[in-house]
Amino acid sequence: MTENNKDPEEWRSVIGNKHHKDELAKKFKDNDSPLKIAIVVDMWLTGFDVPSMATMYGEWT
Repeated sequence: MTENNKDPEEWRSVIGNKHHKDELAKKFKDNDSPLKIAIVVDMWLTGFDVPSMATMYGEWT
């Protein structure tokens, strides 16, 4: 989740900071990590390839 200047203050602990997002990317690359599914709404610029990753695209209207 990315933040916006209009977000409520209580969302900041859920959204996290850059370090938190980097840790999520690290876990997502690790095949032994329990993190197996990531739901991405806009774009996740990971900068890496994940061989075990499968992608499903959908359109929300």
